[in-house]
Amino acid sequence: MKLGLVRMSGERVIGVQYFESKFSRELGEKLRINGVEWIVGVIADDKNSIIKVLNEIVRIENSLIRTKQRDRDREINAQITQMFIQAYKSVLNQ
Repeated sequence: MKLGLVRMSGERVIGVQYFESKFSRELGEKLRINGVEWIVGVIADDKNSIIKVLNEIVRIENSLIRTKQRDRDREINAQITQMFIQAYKSVLNQ
């Protein structure tokens, strides 16, 4: 049975892996490989289909991370800009 495994930390995807299992598995089933817990996220007939789905999962996760980082950067830049504006105004008032 060909599987796509997903490693999670909370709601975040940490890793993905292709795996061939000798036993029948179900979606959502947890496996422990070398002491690391993986969740069965994809079951398919061929390796290429699984790899395409896993790549899509990674692409979506990376997109979410970049969006959060951009939002955080905007907030920080706005705060820094406000600090510079306040400093400039205080210099002008003196």
